[in-house]
Formats: sequence, C-alpha cells, structure tokens
Amino acid sequence: MKSIINLVVAFLTVGLMHVTRVRAQNEPKSQEAKKPPTPKERAREIADKAIDTITGSQPDTQVAGLLHLAEIYTDFDKTRALELFRQAFSAASSLPAEEHQDKRGYMMAQVASITAESDVDLAIELLGQMGAPQSGRTDHRGRAVEAITRQLVGKKQLGRAPNW
Repeated sequence: MKSIINLVVAFLTVGLMHVTRVRAQNEPKSQEAKKPPTPKERAREIADKAIDTITGSQPDTQVAGLLHLAEIYTDFDKTRALELFRQAFSAASSLPAEEHQDKRGYMMAQVASITAESDVDLAIELLGQMGAPQSGRTDHRGRAVEAITRQLVGKKQLGRAPNW
C-alpha cells in the first residue's frame, strides 16, 4: 500500500511539474521581459502627453508649445503634425493685437514660417488667412513669405507662389 501511495505521489508531483512548466510557457511575458521602447517611441509617448498639458496653458505658451509639438510630430505622424500647426495658428489668431505690440501678427507669421518647412501648401493657406496689419504696425508676413518662397525655390516650384 505504501508503494502505491509513493507511486501516486510521484505521479502527481511529475504531473504538477509538467502543468507548471506548460503554464509558464503559455503565460504572457512579464513587464520586465518586454523590450524597452525605442527613443522614437519614447519621444512620441512624451509628445502625446505634452499635448494635453499645452492645451491648458496661457495662449502665447500654447502657440509656442503646439508649434514645437507639430515640428516633433512631422517625424511620427504627418497628419497629426498638420493638425497641430493649424491649432497653433488658431491659438495665435486669438492673441491680443495691442497698440504698440502685435503679438498676434508676429506669432501667426512665426507659425506660417515654420509650417513652410514641413508643408508649403499649408503655409500658403495660413499666410492667406493673415490680414494686413493695422496702420503703423509692423507687417510680420514678410517672414512667412520668405520661408514659403525659400521652399518653393528649393523644390523648383516657384510658379506655385500665390500673387502676394
């Protein structure tokens, strides 16, 4: 009887070891076994989180933040980058145009200029939305015109330039 009990215990032990080994092989790898994210994946993760932070900031900070995030996104997601350029331009258009300082015009031109490096068509569209400055104020549109022209000349597409 003792030998039968020993045999059953041995059988159960071997069976339990087998089940444990099979189970360990079928379980998903632990967090430690996962490959760490690549620098590009990590940068995108940080940029995704930054968008939420930026949208709740002061308007001028929001413009700068969205603009820089748009530049970063050109490496990951061109569609999202263009959306962020548009959001930056929209935020810039809501800035005050004070008597002595035209933050609105300056920032709108800045957005259009930087956008030209990524998408000249969008930059032309944004430039078209900028009105002439009020009398006595600096016309900041020249910076955007220069950036757009530089891109069109580089692509040998100067004929696409709008009639400014």
